[in-house]
Amino acid sequence: GRAREIYVHGFIDEFGVIDDGEVLDEDSMIVTGVIDHLVLKSSDRERPIEHAFKQMNDLKDIVDLGSEVLSKHPSSYFLLVSDVKTRSQPTLPSQASVLQGAKSQVMIYRKFLEVLGGRFGAQWLEEYCKRKKIEIDEPITPEFALGLIYTHDVFWKDFERIRDGVDVGIEGFDNHKHVSDYDLSYLKSSITDPEMLEKISPFLKPWSRAPTTRYFISRLFKMFHNTALLLRHEELRVEYFFQGKNLHDVYFQYDENVMATVAAKGLEFWKGYRDPQPVEGTFKNINSICKYCDFKDHCLWTKEMEQQNYDRGHNSMLY
Repeated sequence: GRAREIYVHGFIDEFGVIDDGEVLDEDSMIVTGVIDHLVLKSSDRERPIEHAFKQMNDLKDIVDLGSEVLSKHPSSYFLLVSDVKTRSQPTLPSQASVLQGAKSQVMIYRKFLEVLGGRFGAQWLEEYCKRKKIEIDEPITPEFALGLIYTHDVFWKDFERIRDGVDVGIEGFDNHKHVSDYDLSYLKSSITDPEMLEKISPFLKPWSRAPTTRYFISRLFKMFHNTALLLRHEELRVEYFFQGKNLHDVYFQYDENVMATVAAKGLEFWKGYRDPQPVEGTFKNINSICKYCDFKDHCLWTKEMEQQNYDRGHNSMLY
């Protein structure tokens, strides 16, 4: 019922996170993030969803039957999106802007999760690859394929199908003209672990087809789609930790308007449409927020504020 470090991304324009439309504007910007912690909450002590999925060892079954399994329990489960913050002191941040910033981050991540599991999720994943110059129909390396087979049994049956030229149920992948020289035989001599060699030996041969990014996009989209079905509550969380121990959990409600405003405002800055907006120039802020800023040594505004505070203090001593 838990997952950690889930990579997500979305596209942002002047109105916030894009969640609809056939074509993405070229001016839209990719924003990526990592969801620290996903927790599957349930009011059913029997945990029937976990039990159902544990019976499946085929990724194809998991993605194809996932929504059916979830639909049987429409109200007893929900997914909690959470972010983990590590503190250097056993206290919460004192600045309201820092606390709100953490909340806004989680809200944007939740939106990304929702969009990637929505109608245009697969298209968004393909667009991401296009902008990153990733050719989605190029085979993955044989070494990477073997690594997945050895460490993740859930890929085993899918890769058997691909190896043998059997359709996996992905139209764009099954109908694509595949390379004919995907041969893993040469890797046999480089494997020294007898246990590993025994396990993966059925794949150390020529394959009829090759696994590609397009295959992973389709499987990933279905996983995101099933995951998004569990975003039934508006509750989100930020977890604060100190020296490995939970210090405090902040629960709050998702707000679509706040999320959109934060995202759009960020885009204005990244695109250079507005100037940076500094914090209030108080001595407290300069010695807390500005003190730990990576750009403090190059920031004229900080130097001016420090000088103004110095002058105020010096003048007050004179009088």
